[in-house]
Amino acid sequence: MAERGPFLYAAPTAPHFTRECALCNIGLDSPNAGDMLTVRFINSTLERVAPAWHCPAWDGSDACCNPEFSGASNDVEYVLDLVDAIKSRHNVDPDRVYLFGIATGGFMANRIACQAPDVFAGIATFAGGVWAEKSRCDPPAGTSTNVLNIHGEADLTVPIEGGVNFAGVPFPGQNETVDTFAAKFRCEPGMASPPGTLVLPVGDGSAQREVDAKVVTFGGCANGVEVEQWTLPGVDHFMENPTSYAMFDAALEWLASKNKRDHRSVA
Repeated sequence: MAERGPFLYAAPTAPHFTRECALCNIGLDSPNAGDMLTVRFINSTLERVAPAWHCPAWDGSDACCNPEFSGASNDVEYVLDLVDAIKSRHNVDPDRVYLFGIATGGFMANRIACQAPDVFAGIATFAGGVWAEKSRCDPPAGTSTNVLNIHGEADLTVPIEGGVNFAGVPFPGQNETVDTFAAKFRCEPGMASPPGTLVLPVGDGSAQREVDAKVVTFGGCANGVEVEQWTLPGVDHFMENPTSYAMFDAALEWLASKNKRDHRSVA
């Protein structure tokens, strides 16, 4: 088991705002169309009763989730400046800085993995995609980090197979996202491990006895990092509490096991 603490935890709010709800980014043919229509009703009501209404949203890609910027904002610099500010005020091990993003935050964390992976010893995401256009994920030469992508197979909000947003901009599914990082961090072709399992609990009355997550690890990557994929059968975007707690605990263990001192430099 990885040595955990003490940890310093920071949960920043996105620096920019949008009037487009993230749940509205999925097209009408998506399984979550009902959710989308409900949220549009809420948004239109808020626009009438609170004209100044808007909400913070991370600009993680052109598809999610701040259409006012479409992936062109300075949100990456904002996060990196926050990391530097924390380091300047606290005794933080620079080789053990981690990033975890969920949904819209997952897209943002993956954008950071594309632009500044060497800042973090590991980056984990739940229900987060990356650029559909692989060339837009362009890490600086010689940089990489450990990446963990987690996604529920029954996700109706960010479908695991990918899709398009309200403007027709595509976002990739889990397999494409993981393959992008495996290619960008130069993991060896054919070096993916046979699928393993990670058993997670479910709540009382659940239709399934447990969640047997499928685990695939890509090895032989640049600087000795790993790209890993956890696929959760029967799990939606909004998990039952026992599954959620166990998944985040396992993801924290995975992150805490990573250390930049273990990365091998490359030319």
